[in-house]
Amino acid sequence: MPLLQHDLPNSTAAQALVVVLAFLSSATVISPSVAVAQDNPYGEIDPSKASVSLLHSSVGTNGTPIQVSTFDRLDPTDSDRLFEALLAHPIPAMRTLAGISLVKRGARPAAIASRLNSEDAAGALVVGTLAANKLDPKDAIALIDGDVIMPPVAQAIMHARARRTSDLEALATISEDPANPPLARGLAATAREQDFPGSVQRWMQSIKDDSTIDQNQRDRTVFETIEAARILELGAGLDAIQVLLRDRASNDGLRAASILALMQVDPDRGLEAWKTLATAPGSDVSIPIGLLLVAAEIKAPSEYATSFPSSDPLQKDIRSLILASPADRPEVAIDAIRRGHIPTMRWLLELPDDQVPVEALEAIIERGTRSRRAVMVELMTNASETMGRIAPERLIEPLERANANGDHALTEVMLRGLIIAGSEPAAAAARSSLEGARKATRSLALLAVASGSNIDEDSLQRLGRIAAGGGDLPQDLRPMAAWQHLRLTDRLDESIPQIMAP
Repeated sequence: MPLLQHDLPNSTAAQALVVVLAFLSSATVISPSVAVAQDNPYGEIDPSKASVSLLHSSVGTNGTPIQVSTFDRLDPTDSDRLFEALLAHPIPAMRTLAGISLVKRGARPAAIASRLNSEDAAGALVVGTLAANKLDPKDAIALIDGDVIMPPVAQAIMHARARRTSDLEALATISEDPANPPLARGLAATAREQDFPGSVQRWMQSIKDDSTIDQNQRDRTVFETIEAARILELGAGLDAIQVLLRDRASNDGLRAASILALMQVDPDRGLEAWKTLATAPGSDVSIPIGLLLVAAEIKAPSEYATSFPSSDPLQKDIRSLILASPADRPEVAIDAIRRGHIPTMRWLLELPDDQVPVEALEAIIERGTRSRRAVMVELMTNASETMGRIAPERLIEPLERANANGDHALTEVMLRGLIIAGSEPAAAAARSSLEGARKATRSLALLAVASGSNIDEDSLQRLGRIAAGGGDLPQDLRPMAAWQHLRLTDRLDESIPQIMAP
């Protein structure tokens, strides 16, 4: 829900996964050592040994969850081989993250859960699989029928997805047991609402009456329930939640989240809830309320066409975005992007690649060249990643211009996009930077080329030295350079056992 991100409680489905992992795991996340062990620290660096050492300390046996998550996002070729090896990692959180990464790449959750050797790790796997929207009813049934015991939150998720008669009975047991966590009871109640109206009301009253839960905890629990219910498509439960939140202000983030989720799951009921929100006494049809329709991909009702504010150019552009048909909105959004409207940029970057106009990505990058706030650097990087996937050739000219102007930050942003793309066209777009003036630029370009094509022997050796720290490559990309070096030199078979060695 990027359009409302600034108004919502500090939690999303992905953040909920992080919370679950932090709670379930006793592992301490620390910054990995970037030192490279060498037999002779004063002699010639062995690129292969250096690459193995770096991967061992960052994503291997001595690695950390945050590094594994970064590796998962970068997704270098054959990364599933590392995640497969990580299923035997001594730290449960590392096993769970590896399992989720494998599920995202096509593995069946039940098969992974049986290998995690931990009830809590398996439960976190279910949460992460749901957050990635990779849990279908067959997977849920296989998990339920398996021999792995799950924590209550995971049980509620599985039974809500399976939705057999026996699952409704299990959900009743979960929702009625006060010993279960509030989130587990909330998920169970929300799943039961369609067949047993009033389930959500009883749950929300129970957490309101619980003196051990403060308001922030209640809001967080309700929000996480909404997010899970959205993915599980629990329309009746979401409808009940949004009705019970109507005593909140029209600009309340939690209320808006419930209505947005309902619109995404059940557009007809959701639109009626939106109209109730838009016509609440004492409220105007504000831009954030209108943007709910954009996020839900619902056309604005014609009777509200004149209701949205349009007193300045930015408001006019956003009003045009809201009133456009869902199919036309990505193109219409370009004007608001050019004026620097961050929520519109976030929304556009969440769209499927085939719906994103290249011109909108160029507008984000161009806007970012004039504003180097952290949020714009993040958005520029995401725009470059999308551009690298759908039209890498459109990055060649701005990349060469950034190089010529000595704009090192912009050069890095665009090369990161080409690295993530990992394709031959992206590699071709990066080749012009191989002769860049700065060592860091040349290293980034080489990694982009190696990520999408084959490279010669000299470049392979240089890639290994870059991974070892000899090329000014950003620290978060060095494990990827190490992996590509080992992959392109056909050393993964012999290296993975060393990466996973105690």
